[in-house]
Amino acid sequence: LAERGTATRMLGASVPASAVRDSLTRDVPPRAVVLWSQDQRTARASTLRRAASGGALVLAGGAGWSGMQLPNGVVHAGSLTDALDLLA
Repeated sequence: LAERGTATRMLGASVPASAVRDSLTRDVPPRAVVLWSQDQRTARASTLRRAASGGALVLAGGAGWSGMQLPNGVVHAGSLTDALDLLA
C-alpha cells in the first residue's frame, strides 16, 4: 500500500471490536478496512459488523474467514494479493 501512496493505520493483533470501531471514528474515516485472520479462532463476525457500521469498504482477509458467513457488504480476500487488488 505504501508503494501505491495509500495511507494506512495498523492496529495489531487481538484488538477488541470496540477499539476497532473507535479507531474508525477518529480523525479522517478510512475508505477501507482490512481485518486479517489466519485462523478461524480469531475470526470474529462481531468485529466485521462493527467495522462495517462506519461506512467503509470492509475486507475480511486471510484464511481464518474461509467458510464463515460474512456480514452483508463484507468482502473476503483470501490473500494479501487479493486484498491489494480489491483496494486498487
